[in-house]
Amino acid sequence: MMRSLFSGISGLKGFQGSMDVIGNNISNVNTVGFKASRTTFQSMLLQTMIGAKAPDEGGRGGVNSLQIGLGSQIASVDKLMNQGSFQNTGSKTDLAVSGDGFFVLSDGIQNFYSRAGNFSLDENGNFVQPTTGLKLQGWIAKIDAKTGKRFVDTDKPASDLFVTAGMTMAAKATINMDIAGNLDAETGIEPVTITVQNPNDTTKNYKVRFTFEKVPPFNTERLFSGSSITYTWKAEIVDWNAASPNEIPELDSTIGRIELDQFGQIVKFEKYTTDNLYRGTTTLTGFATFDASILDGNGSKTWFNYSPTGSAAITAAIHDLFDPDNDKVLDKIVTNISYGLQIATATATATATGEFMFSPAPSSAGQTVSILLDESVCPASGDTLKVSYFTQEDISASTARTQYRISGPILDIRGTTDITEEDMVVYLSNTSGVFSSATLTAGTDYTYDSNTGTVTIINTSLLISTSKIRIEYKTQESFIGDGTKTDFQLSKKMIDSPLTAVATANAFLDLKYVVNEEYGRLEFRSDYPTTGFYDRYSIQYADPNNPADLDVVNVRVSNATKASVSIPKTGNIKFFDKNDTQNYVLGDYVAPRYTTTVQVYDSLGKPYALNVEFQKISTNKWAWRAIEESGMVVSFVDDKERVYTPNPVDATSIVGGIVEFDSGGTVSAFKAIRQNGQIVDDVSITRIKFDPGEFIDDGAAPPTAEGATAVTVQIDFSELVQFAGDFSAAVTEQDGNSMGVLQNFAINVSGQVVGTFSNGKSEALGQIALAIFNNPTGLQDLGNTLFSVTPNSGFAMIGVADVGGRGTLSPGVLEMSNVDLSEEFTGMVIVQRAFQANARTITTSDEILQELVNLKR
Repeated sequence: MMRSLFSGISGLKGFQGSMDVIGNNISNVNTVGFKASRTTFQSMLLQTMIGAKAPDEGGRGGVNSLQIGLGSQIASVDKLMNQGSFQNTGSKTDLAVSGDGFFVLSDGIQNFYSRAGNFSLDENGNFVQPTTGLKLQGWIAKIDAKTGKRFVDTDKPASDLFVTAGMTMAAKATINMDIAGNLDAETGIEPVTITVQNPNDTTKNYKVRFTFEKVPPFNTERLFSGSSITYTWKAEIVDWNAASPNEIPELDSTIGRIELDQFGQIVKFEKYTTDNLYRGTTTLTGFATFDASILDGNGSKTWFNYSPTGSAAITAAIHDLFDPDNDKVLDKIVTNISYGLQIATATATATATGEFMFSPAPSSAGQTVSILLDESVCPASGDTLKVSYFTQEDISASTARTQYRISGPILDIRGTTDITEEDMVVYLSNTSGVFSSATLTAGTDYTYDSNTGTVTIINTSLLISTSKIRIEYKTQESFIGDGTKTDFQLSKKMIDSPLTAVATANAFLDLKYVVNEEYGRLEFRSDYPTTGFYDRYSIQYADPNNPADLDVVNVRVSNATKASVSIPKTGNIKFFDKNDTQNYVLGDYVAPRYTTTVQVYDSLGKPYALNVEFQKISTNKWAWRAIEESGMVVSFVDDKERVYTPNPVDATSIVGGIVEFDSGGTVSAFKAIRQNGQIVDDVSITRIKFDPGEFIDDGAAPPTAEGATAVTVQIDFSELVQFAGDFSAAVTEQDGNSMGVLQNFAINVSGQVVGTFSNGKSEALGQIALAIFNNPTGLQDLGNTLFSVTPNSGFAMIGVADVGGRGTLSPGVLEMSNVDLSEEFTGMVIVQRAFQANARTITTSDEILQELVNLKR
């Protein structure tokens, strides 16, 4: 009976200890960073009355041991390291760890660890635990001697973390600058298309399209700083009387310039006169036929050298015409380059004597044919093949009908001022359909109205019922090359020329080209013949230095005006139909200039207002420059460390950079631009430089250099884009600053102590350290919410928050106790009942002993 008494006593002792743990938990329900404990129990020693016996082989079975327990005892008191709830305090020095980790505190001898983040600053600016004075550990930022910028070296041992009033940030020169945002792709003047009518025939409409582009040559001083902006305009007829195109209209003016003020109002609208270098002849003195110095190629493409070198007459003449300044800038505007094809004499295939033929060969009877090109002149993609040839139309005639309309279009072959009946040949057939060899007499037997495209038989006695009228004339059609096709089907029947004085057919290519200023040439898209074929090329150009006044652009057919577009002289970009002032079209305009401003700093922290100006000069191409507000000279530095300083008296000096965009709107290339407008392809400008240093002459020789060092800024354009949308380009970041004094600090989620200085900049002043353990429940609780390392906790792994499994920091909040009162109260009930049950065991054993004593009576 004594065993049950001692078992009851062990139970009372164990649950008394459990109640002590619960009481401690409840008393710390509001303790910051407190971690609750729990009690676990285990049985005490057992008294073995009978040992276990194994079964006999072939006999009795086994017997279990007989044991009587001797009570219970406390097995462990475990710390519960689960996250406590957060309480918002708003204090910048209050911190809570979200996740695993402990703050590291030190008394200068050993480290302690805590989840309580209620810190304050002491007299020296140290972060301390207020109740104990232990100092928070971390890493203090150091200042780089070269850059003057603070940095945190977390590879060093953690030490006392502090922030002192009056901390300063050293001045730093700007080294890097980022430009991001959008440059509007739809700047400039949008194309304008106006439909004008022939006042003599309202069924005749002509769509005239004006396009505008800021292309070289231009002056960069006006480009960036001028009060007006100048564009080159080009005009073309894009459609005319499409239902019955019986004429080929042309414009009497196709190119010029338009000047706008800063509000988009017209200042000037002028035209350029165009000239031709045709088949190697010109009025220039000493000019001879083209040669290899002018037309050349490399096997993949052919080019026209507009800035050739040499002393030959043709070389000098071309050079003086297109590049008199010898700066590789094309001083004329080339409007068209064509290559005239010769018809082949062979009947089966084209030969070296010509570049095209027809299959089958044309005859006087007329048939639909194909034009076959020699492979050496296969039209490149985008190049246009134009073919003019004679054709015939047979139209049923009768005595009741005098007007016969032809499909056209009709070319002028007589050189008159208009297309008339003289530009065609007319026959009549008999009732059997056999045409007479005699032709009708123009003006006597028939007339032609070019407005309506009709032939009128005025000698009606010639008409016979069921006869036919045959009209022969010269027509023209165009084909767009694709780089592979050399066989093109004509849409009309081709015949031999009915006029011996006019060639049977003509063909020529309109060649697309790009300007390569690096080499001073116009490059074609394919390898067209040169040697022996120099006289096939025709160059049409305009001189932008000699504009003339312009009132109207006339639509003409064989020099006869059919309609007119009135050109605006001032005000809005507004084009009128001269013969119908109610018919007009307005042009949309967005200024192609954009400027963003930023402050940069020298090595002494002095600020400079820097304007970065952008100017769109052509499709996907923007010129830019940087100017300092006070007028300090800003130079440009390329990727090879070469420095270019703008020189106002040197037209070839580099005065800015070029940013090119691809079709997707992202930056694709960087180049440079000279004062004369020449783009330098092999110079990549992305840096600027200026020198604010001053020299003070105190009489000594040489004077000592004082002041700030030169400022060189690398500009990052990688985030700059060009899309159709509002301008938003801006300097998003620059790394320079003036000297600053600490005004405030804050702690971020990574544990960085970030200071805000009077210069508007922020820097990391330090980094809070966090420690994690393999077994945090093995830490020894020292009170004051402090823990220390034990042999079973593992070493403290100290590092940065949010790295290596450490949690993040929540500033301005505190982690409260993780005690759960509902669990504690429930535990109290269990402990109370268990204590009562153990006490009942003792009293019951006592009563049994009493009965045993009573047996002696």
